[in-house]
Amino acid sequence: MGQVALENAAILSSIRELVQRPGAAASTGVTPAELAKALSLRSEYLARRLLVALGATSEGVLAREKLVSRVQRLSEAPLGVRLQFAFHVHDDDGDGYLSRAELERMVWLSLEENQLRFADIEVDALIDALFARADGNRDGVLSFDEFYAALGTFPAILEHLSVGDLRGLGFAPVAPPPAVKGRAISAALARNARAWALLVSLWAVTHVALFAYAVLRYRAMGAAPLVWVARGFGAGLNLDAALVLLPMLRWLITVIGRSALGRVLADDHVGFHRLVGWSLVWGGILHTLAHLANAALGPRSVAALLTSTAGATGLGLVAVLGLMGYFARDAVRRSKHFERFRQLHGLYPLFFLLVVAHGPVTWWWVAAPMAAFAVERVILRNPVPVRVLALDPLPGGVTRVTLARPPRFRFDAGDYLFLRVALLGQFEWHPFTISSAPEDAARLTLHVRAVGNWTERLGALASASHPGLDALEAHVEGPYGTPSAHIFRARRCLFVAAGIGVTPFASVLASLLARWQSGAPCAVERVSFVWLCRGQREFRWFTEMLGQLEARFGDRFEARIFMTGARPDLKSTMLLAALEVLYADTARDLVTGLRARTHFGQPPWDALLSELAAREGSGLEVFYCGPHALGAVLEAACDRVKIGFRQEHF
Repeated sequence: MGQVALENAAILSSIRELVQRPGAAASTGVTPAELAKALSLRSEYLARRLLVALGATSEGVLAREKLVSRVQRLSEAPLGVRLQFAFHVHDDDGDGYLSRAELERMVWLSLEENQLRFADIEVDALIDALFARADGNRDGVLSFDEFYAALGTFPAILEHLSVGDLRGLGFAPVAPPPAVKGRAISAALARNARAWALLVSLWAVTHVALFAYAVLRYRAMGAAPLVWVARGFGAGLNLDAALVLLPMLRWLITVIGRSALGRVLADDHVGFHRLVGWSLVWGGILHTLAHLANAALGPRSVAALLTSTAGATGLGLVAVLGLMGYFARDAVRRSKHFERFRQLHGLYPLFFLLVVAHGPVTWWWVAAPMAAFAVERVILRNPVPVRVLALDPLPGGVTRVTLARPPRFRFDAGDYLFLRVALLGQFEWHPFTISSAPEDAARLTLHVRAVGNWTERLGALASASHPGLDALEAHVEGPYGTPSAHIFRARRCLFVAAGIGVTPFASVLASLLARWQSGAPCAVERVSFVWLCRGQREFRWFTEMLGQLEARFGDRFEARIFMTGARPDLKSTMLLAALEVLYADTARDLVTGLRARTHFGQPPWDALLSELAAREGSGLEVFYCGPHALGAVLEAACDRVKIGFRQEHF
């Protein structure tokens, strides 16, 4: 069964649930209110038009026993029948023609359903452009033949009506964006598989070797089998205690990330830190349980074990690791309780004190990483005071922070810094990607999305009438690098950004704009940029810069915009056609103001990547920044098309 058939089956199942809901008699009809709720429609009028087109009464009530069978027949009908259905939905008075008023009503409702906001004059221009194109005999109404002919000039619009997909006919509820769960080990391994396979394989093989060595050693010493197990896990804990700090050495990761080695090892240093951290948690638990079981079965009592230095420090380590691990989960860090994560992670000095006190040889493992970490914290990290030039609230819960660039603050496109605003938290430092270009000598800009208490307070401060910027005490620390430096070594690039994941690419694109304008040496010959946002307003963040790239370097830069919160289904048919007609007349997209067309829904990844691969050749590289769930989908599509994929973890 194909994907469309599977989706249709799921939709029909949902409609059956609506029909067979408890307490509903077969003789009663499905009402527009019920269907609107089932399909997540904001307008009952649209639900009524769907029901009427299926044969309901003029009030939009359709017998329950007829709903499923008629929807199923519609999914199997030829294109002509499906277009007749679409025409009937738009034809409110049933006279066989679409008047301007009927079309205008459907366009306005479609704008509302897709959360689009246009001025009245823009909507009038849309409808005028569509009528000028479709009304062949100039009688002020559209017949079905004119409706069919108008849509026939837009194959992309016909496609979702012709493949038998009930989603295209408006019978699927709006699906929420996929939830991004905690980054488990399996998810980490799925990202940039080759680099992770190498890094994690080395780590795992070393773990196994240390475990085997400890088991053989204590077996030769005549220890009990449970001691072998405990010591085996203990050997792995020594390794993890030494490694857990290394990914957090910001200057070290910056140096590695900008080197050739960064393409293999430093792609997701935070992910590796979390992998090692969870290994510490579970390894510590198993190590402790093995010792407790051995004490319970052996001559030494559990009480004696727990009152010893090793026992007491071991329990302390398990408690500290458990607290740190629990509050490091995504559910906490991405909630309004980020401060709890930060505070509990501040227990790491206690962890290392207990580690040194617990194991007689552990200090050999952790001495060098601890010394390097101390040097970085005391010497290399140098907070710099900065002047806040502007705090601007932007659509989508984003605040643009503009800072005066400190002297000798050198960074590369895609780098990040840590920001502290004393008014919002005297001891709180938060990392943000720099969205301005390195070539901008006067300013640093950050785009901060409100995802927790601190960022929400920053947004509230930006929205205040007089935030008192001169009195704001702010410091930055950094900059710190990411693997984005590798972008400038690629010849042909595809950047894919989802939501606020556009921020690092904003810096990269602004830098490319400056380099291309100045004629500075640059390996990047051509860039394709795909940006996904749920709503229209988010696209305003960087449209000015994208417009400059389109205007000055249209032969080297192209943008493809996808509004994922909108649906290219039946109720949007005439809106999409009107947008296409107006674009053909003006060469400007009404949603963003760019030359690039805004597409509704998710990108057709396989088709899009195949097209770019055929055009750009073997030099094409894909760089992605956004949610990990979407990254997995894109990476799988890149694998199918045989294109290199890199998920940038900014």
